[in-house]
Amino acid sequence: MNHLLEQAIDVSSKRSSVGAQNRESNMLARVQNAKEQLKLQYKQITQIEISRMTGMAVENMRRYPRIKEVLNKVIEEASSERRRRFQWQEEEWVYQVDSTIESLLEQNIKVTQESIARHLSIARGALKHYPKVKIILEQKVKDAQKRQFQERQIDIINKIKWAAQMLKARRMPISENAIAEELQISVGSLRYYLEAWATLHRAVKEWTDEEGRTRSRVEKMVEDVQAYLRELESSRQVISYQIISNKLEISVKTLKRHAQTREIIDRTLNGRADVPSGVTIVSPKAKTESGRRKDKTHRLEGGLTMFSATGI
Repeated sequence: MNHLLEQAIDVSSKRSSVGAQNRESNMLARVQNAKEQLKLQYKQITQIEISRMTGMAVENMRRYPRIKEVLNKVIEEASSERRRRFQWQEEEWVYQVDSTIESLLEQNIKVTQESIARHLSIARGALKHYPKVKIILEQKVKDAQKRQFQERQIDIINKIKWAAQMLKARRMPISENAIAEELQISVGSLRYYLEAWATLHRAVKEWTDEEGRTRSRVEKMVEDVQAYLRELESSRQVISYQIISNKLEISVKTLKRHAQTREIIDRTLNGRADVPSGVTIVSPKAKTESGRRKDKTHRLEGGLTMFSATGI
C-alpha cells in the first residue's frame, strides 16, 4: 500500500515538475518575444517594460531560474546602454560647449558659465552633471575670460594713446580725468586694467614734462623779448615784429602765437608801455598805411612823367 502511495506521489511530482517547466518555457518565450518587440520599437529594454508587455509581475518572473537569468542579463545590458548613452551625450555636450565658447569670443560677448548655459538653452547644473563638461566649464571659461580681459586691455591702451593725442592736438591739459572723459570710461574702471593704468600715467607724465619744457622755453622767450625791447627803447631804434624776429631768430608766427610775447609787443607798439621820448615805434597798421602812401605817390609821379613826355 505504501509502495503504491509513493509511486503515486512520484508520478504527481513528475507531472508537477513537467508542468512547471512548461510554464517556465512558455513564460520565457513570452519574455523573449517582448524583448524582440522592444528592439523593433527602438525602446529601452528593462524589466518594467517586459513586465508591462507580458502582463507578468517582475517578482513572479524572477522565481523561474531561466527567466531570472534573462532578466539579469537585461539589467546588465540596460546598464551598459545607459553608460554608452551617457558617454555619447557627454561628448556631444563637450563639443557644444567648446563651440559656444568660440562663438561668444567671436561675438565679443563675455564668456561665463551662465552665458554658455543660456546660449545652449540648458541649466548650468545639468551641464555640470557631466564630468568632462564640468572641467571645461571651470578651465576653458577661465582661459577665455583671461583672453577677453587682455584683448579689452589692449583696446583701452590704444584708446588712451588716441585720447592723449586728441587732447594734445586741441591744446588741452592731459590728465586722468580728461582721458577718462574722452573715452567715456570712469577712472575707477581704468584702474582695473593695470597695464592700461600704467599707460595712462605715462601719457600724463609725458604731457606734464613736455608742458614744463614748453613753459621754460616760453619763459625764456619772454625774457629775451623784454630784454631786446629795452635795448631798442634805450637806443631809440625802430620797433616791429619783424625786427624782433630777425634779432631773436624766432618766427613772427611764434611771437604772435604765445599770449605773453604777443601782449608785450602789442602793448609796446600801441604806445601803452613806458617808451622813452624819441623812440620810433612801427605798428603793423602804421607800416601798412605808410607803404600804401608811398605806392600812391609813386603812381602819381609816374603818371606826371608820362604826361610831360607826351607834351600835355
